[in-house]
Amino acid sequence: MARVALSFLGVSRRPEGYEKLKYIWKEKEMEREYETDLFAEAVNAWFSPDKLFVFVTRKVKEQDNLKKLQTLCGEKLVPVDIPNGQSEDELWKIFDILVNTVEEGDSVILDITLGFRTLPLLGFAVTVFLKRLRNVKVEKILYGACDSKDPETMRTPVFDMTPLVELMDWLEGLDALTRRADASELAGLLKQAQSLINKDGGFREAQFDKVSNNLAHLSDSLHLSRPLKVMEYANKVSSLLAEVIDRDESNTKVRPFILLINQIKQEVSALAHGYSQELSSENLHCQLELVNYYLNKGLLVQAITLMREWLVNLLGLKINKDSWLTNEGREQIECVMKHSNSNKYVPGIKKVWIDATSLRNDIAHSGMNGSPARPSRIRKQAQRLYKQLVELLNGSTPDLTSTNSITIDVSRLYQGQAKIDELDTYICGAQKIAGEGNDVVLTGSGPIWLYLKIAHALHGRVRKLGYTSPVSGEVMVFDHDPF
Repeated sequence: MARVALSFLGVSRRPEGYEKLKYIWKEKEMEREYETDLFAEAVNAWFSPDKLFVFVTRKVKEQDNLKKLQTLCGEKLVPVDIPNGQSEDELWKIFDILVNTVEEGDSVILDITLGFRTLPLLGFAVTVFLKRLRNVKVEKILYGACDSKDPETMRTPVFDMTPLVELMDWLEGLDALTRRADASELAGLLKQAQSLINKDGGFREAQFDKVSNNLAHLSDSLHLSRPLKVMEYANKVSSLLAEVIDRDESNTKVRPFILLINQIKQEVSALAHGYSQELSSENLHCQLELVNYYLNKGLLVQAITLMREWLVNLLGLKINKDSWLTNEGREQIECVMKHSNSNKYVPGIKKVWIDATSLRNDIAHSGMNGSPARPSRIRKQAQRLYKQLVELLNGSTPDLTSTNSITIDVSRLYQGQAKIDELDTYICGAQKIAGEGNDVVLTGSGPIWLYLKIAHALHGRVRKLGYTSPVSGEVMVFDHDPF
């Protein structure tokens, strides 16, 4: 790993060459001055790189500037030929040359002062690329602002453009949060910024440390399916962001974060709830918001596992509100869900529970069974299940039908009294109605032997087979997905 400087050398418009200026570099409380007509000389003097790569075209090599710079900087200067950049193909060739100049893990100082046309922008793109793909540290991006010189003293400021690359990191962190519910990158960047402020002798803001810590906790809670902790940490982050959102932050280390606060707050606020441990309609609504959040981010495992537990919470609100977070309390709620007519407490919940449990089990066991559901089907089922949960919370009986759900009224398969010698006809009629790969529910009056034979005949042909009656409610006979 080496410390390398990348610099561009152009063609001066003045016959006598580039103007000699007093370049001023300010860092922390220190000011450096270097008088030269070739800014790369100042970069070499100030930062002492192991190698100084100077990118030159054929026309530049014909002038004396390169020879002069070689004399001033010695053997560490390495000229690198590049094309003129007069076409897209040539620009990509320059990009490749710049990228291949730097090794894995190098520390880079980029000087864009004398870069011609698109070269400064190209150099910036290269540093972003190298930082992501070759673990390169972008130490400085420098621009000697010739147009901002003092005409009397010739003092010329040097601008540190490095924060523009760091801004890309912040934008990637925001993208990770909005696309994947991953706030860890933002938390890490904020903590790193605070450390640099402290290292530079600045004042470290306690509020920013709190934001960083709570963002990290929120990220972990989101990905580990801890909805109550998600609500808690989202509430804390929202409150902390409200305290710093209008701050006029002069420190460039945290300024990018200030610019992103509105987007971060909007992303997090929908998940916040101040009373996560208290079971209520508001709490259940917030949990459903989290399910929708997961689905929109493509986090199906988290969404499906939460939906199953949400149904327990919904029934718990009706029958066991005070013990909903104890093992014993949840066992009692699930016992009612499985073995009692839970529909009398929440109309329609039993069938939704059966579907949610089946889907959750497929996910929890990683599809390690004889007939795992296809990924595309899991996604559709999760979306449909979420809509049913919304209907349950709103107090309406969910729509339990789908394009692949078939109800067979057994009493309509025969006239008068069912006869065993006509069994094959009844079975053929049931199979014709059921089709293949569908969800089938048997209902209606009929002899037990007919129900048993139909269930046996449909096994392996349909995905799910259930039974429903006013007395028993919904009962799952089998749940397979061979299609």
